[in-house]
Amino acid sequence: MRLVTLILALTATAVLPACGGDATVEAPAPAPAPLRGAEAKAPAPATAAALAEIPNVAQARRRLAFVNVRALDAAPVSRDAILAAVLGSSRVAEADTAVRVGNRATVLRGASRVVRTGDPSLAGALRTTSPEESAITPLAQSATQSCLGDTIAQTILGPGAMGTDAALGVGLAQGQDPPAGLQLRICGAPRFIRHIHAMERTLQQRFGHLGAGGEAPRIREEEIGEREIVSAVLPAARLQRAELLALLRGGPRLRALAWRR
Repeated sequence: MRLVTLILALTATAVLPACGGDATVEAPAPAPAPLRGAEAKAPAPATAAALAEIPNVAQARRRLAFVNVRALDAAPVSRDAILAAVLGSSRVAEADTAVRVGNRATVLRGASRVVRTGDPSLAGALRTTSPEESAITPLAQSATQSCLGDTIAQTILGPGAMGTDAALGVGLAQGQDPPAGLQLRICGAPRFIRHIHAMERTLQQRFGHLGAGGEAPRIREEEIGEREIVSAVLPAARLQRAELLALLRGGPRLRALAWRR
């Protein structure tokens, strides 16, 4: 009788896992430790933080430029040359960052925030630091800014310059992805797919030969959010100083790489 009881117990042990699957119970993964202090709310990159304070006014929709004044030592050309090209002036006092809104106003951020403009209406709009809609909120400008990333200096031409629902940007930045180091980034968010293909071909023709191997330009079409865009990441050291400044200025040299309005 004891033998029969033992056999029945062993049989039940063998059958149970087959009926109910693996009987082993896994311990739940430990919950990640909560983030505290600065880790809980990491500061926004300097570029996005400064531009998010600019309202989506007409001047910003035409041209919106930014300089991280504290990072200019990494630029391949002089500090004053970058400031003059992007902001139109090298007068930035003790600012950490500066934003040029169209051609009528400059916003300096540092120990205090200063709005420089002779336009009282524009000055009033720029005094707020939390606009209902920022200049980089609309889809075209948002995709272009995301493509440019955190930069030392940059210029975005918005719908006022590039046509309805379109934007074109250029920025100087430090990057880890090839071509690593100091990069010139060019990003286009046109309204029509045909303009994306055309701009990619133009960028390949103009800059495709600029470097090889790890220094080869990276030119491609990509999707950011809801937008198809075209981007080029170029080794900044291989560009002539005059061309680099002309592109950052956001004038005819940059527009020649994109679609016609």
